[in-house]
Amino acid sequence: MKVLVLGGSRFFGKRLVEKAISAGHEVTVLSRLQSGDIPKGVEAIKADRTDLDSIQAAASHREWDVVYDQICFNSREAAIADEVFRNKVGRYVFTSSMSVFPKGPARHEDTFDPQAHPIKMGNDFDYAEGKRQAEAYLFQRSSLPALSVRIPFVVGMDDYTRRVHFHIERTMKGLPIYFPVPKARVCLIQSEEAADFLLWAGTQIDETGLVNAAADGLIALNEMMDCIGDLTGKLPVLAKEKEADNHSPYGVPSDIFMITDKAKTLGYQFTDSNDWFPKLLKQIHAELLKVA
Repeated sequence: MKVLVLGGSRFFGKRLVEKAISAGHEVTVLSRLQSGDIPKGVEAIKADRTDLDSIQAAASHREWDVVYDQICFNSREAAIADEVFRNKVGRYVFTSSMSVFPKGPARHEDTFDPQAHPIKMGNDFDYAEGKRQAEAYLFQRSSLPALSVRIPFVVGMDDYTRRVHFHIERTMKGLPIYFPVPKARVCLIQSEEAADFLLWAGTQIDETGLVNAAADGLIALNEMMDCIGDLTGKLPVLAKEKEADNHSPYGVPSDIFMITDKAKTLGYQFTDSNDWFPKLLKQIHAELLKVA
């Protein structure tokens, strides 16, 4: 298949590109080419994802079997995708987020319905509302054969945001961490599994619409900190008050997880986070010890 990845130079976007190459697909990456690096064997197109003229000049004269859009963050950018790729792609896979859902622990696909969400054109939204707006545009106004993949917190050694690192580093230094609800549970996905799922969703099934993707099992934040304490040999310091630098990136106000029955019915088998997350903590801790 001919595959285009918008934003495939780092983290699980880069893993997606590598896996698509290994699977024998002809892969092109479109990005500003300002961060990360493009794997060998990949055609690179330089363009500004936020600029219609830039993408049209780079890509509108070509066709792809699958387009993966890793870097669409609002209704304006969804409209650009529709304009550029309309009638030129077999599948359009949009990387969305668990953040689109309203408050509440368990989220099925229909917990947030993008076809009922009012569209506001623009790019001045916070992350969660931007993803809602992108979905709303794709499923109300776009003619793209779109599948929106909702993904939770993505973790891995290659996470450039270093969200798991944050907790280990501060514990190693004896610095406090603030959690609104320390016993809250969250769902996660490894960067490699996120890439695996996206590749599968774009090339192995014909589904359009919405699908949740997350590893099985839930991680309790207080248990994560207990594990970090055991690894570091230091008692984690949990702050009672939120300050500018101490708020956990996973500081959620309640349990937050997605129901993935639809993906499983379609044939995907997820890993269990309780099997691999403790190992990831050990790997990150070992890496931090090397640079300490």
